[in-house]
Amino acid sequence: MKKLVHPILSGTLAFSMALSSTAFAQAQKVERPPQFVLLAFDGSYENSFWEESREFAKTMKSQGKNVKFTYFVSGVYWVHEGNYALYMPPHKEAQFSSAREKQAEVDRRLREATDASISKAQKKRIRGQYSDIGFGDSPQDIEERVNQVNLAYEEGHEIASHGNGHYKGGNRDGESRNWNLKQWRSEFQQFIDLIFNVFENNNIQNRTKYASGYAFAPEEITGYRAPTLDTNPEMFQALSDFRFKYDTSGARSGPEEAIWPKKNKHGTWMFPLGYINIAGTNKKTASMDYNFFANQSRGIDDKANKEVYRDQMTKSYMKYFNDNYYGNRAPVHIGHHFSKWNGGAYWESMKEVTSEICGKPEVRCVTYIDYVKWLESQGESKLASFKTGSFSRVSRPADLKSEVVVGKTESRLQRDGDLLKGSFKMDRLAKMLNYKSAIKINNEVQAGEEVDLMKLRESALKGSDVVVSAVVLNKQGMEVDSYSLKIENLGTASESIANKSIEERALLGDLPEAHEHHEHEE
Repeated sequence: MKKLVHPILSGTLAFSMALSSTAFAQAQKVERPPQFVLLAFDGSYENSFWEESREFAKTMKSQGKNVKFTYFVSGVYWVHEGNYALYMPPHKEAQFSSAREKQAEVDRRLREATDASISKAQKKRIRGQYSDIGFGDSPQDIEERVNQVNLAYEEGHEIASHGNGHYKGGNRDGESRNWNLKQWRSEFQQFIDLIFNVFENNNIQNRTKYASGYAFAPEEITGYRAPTLDTNPEMFQALSDFRFKYDTSGARSGPEEAIWPKKNKHGTWMFPLGYINIAGTNKKTASMDYNFFANQSRGIDDKANKEVYRDQMTKSYMKYFNDNYYGNRAPVHIGHHFSKWNGGAYWESMKEVTSEICGKPEVRCVTYIDYVKWLESQGESKLASFKTGSFSRVSRPADLKSEVVVGKTESRLQRDGDLLKGSFKMDRLAKMLNYKSAIKINNEVQAGEEVDLMKLRESALKGSDVVVSAVVLNKQGMEVDSYSLKIENLGTASESIANKSIEERALLGDLPEAHEHHEHEE
């Protein structure tokens, strides 16, 4: 904002005020911004959950609470598993020297899918090389998915992209594929092709009221969330090439200004998920349901403790919301999946939190694209003032100021030959609160503080996967800290122990395991 200086001011004063004009513009008081809440789903596979989530939004509307979701959909769910080869993962595509060679491979794979001499189990293994999350079901199932997407869009929800086969295309760690620009462009183009060629690809008739089959055009898909939140610079360039307006692949916590969105060098809005504390514990996680599932029960279904998990998520989300609502009004991001882990604890918690907060004064529960439109209507100066908190804040009620006191703890597992040994640290408060250390195997408490792998191999099913955890329990027996390692293919030549804990991986964001159950058993 340009600062105008009255002519009668002296040159010195004018110079001084000119120097401070930018700072003044950023610090000046502005009207308090709304509290935006962004509620989203990744993958969006089960048709029944499309309907259930839409019905919940309708119920909220009937109560005077306007709730809109953003659905980040995966392109592979728009092609039935018999035609899996219509999607070519970019890292596989790179092996072909020409389009003709690539097409020959696609044709061969499509013939193979109907070859009766190839067993169903073998076909499933082959399909697994083309997607980490499976494919669509029957053509009829896919036709209904198209119907649900149209209904959601017509009701004001947003359809965005979660890519295709849920591959790690970034460069975050040694497991990532680090796709180049050409590969990312292929991924985004294939997403559009899978979605908008759905009728041809699955040999089904367009029975919608739309000529294209959709209530929206390809260019209206303007948001992206990378599988496993894994990115690289080439991905952001490709997003810009395909005219995406925003990306939600980040996950971080930090100073207040850091969690307000900003644009990258390509002009793409960056929306990070939150890193939040799990209530009553020393655990942190990304603000997504599967990450709570991994942190609370190691991704092992535990319906017996459903209410504990639901209560922890609800309190965690409410603190996340309240800190922003009564603080700097940075947006709240909550990302879930079409799954009901731990007896439906997380979907029930999401509904409970949504019902509680979306009717509050100055709260808007909107789609990401609607939030982008609001951001772009404000102007840089005003946004700068929002980021620095230059507005009058709502007084935080006294009953929200107290929190459960948690002693500081740290758990680790260390390998010593054929022993996995627990290592625990507790501060004075943790000891005063009578915290106890323990070892768990598949969530069951064991005697002692180490695991003999030789004995474990003898007692467990050969080839099974086992999770060993070092945990700290409070006086009520609930975990306040944990460190868990997964042992795969126990007792076989391919046995391996993860080099990163489940809790560390849960901090990374959206994990491929969140979608694995979609591949069907034959």
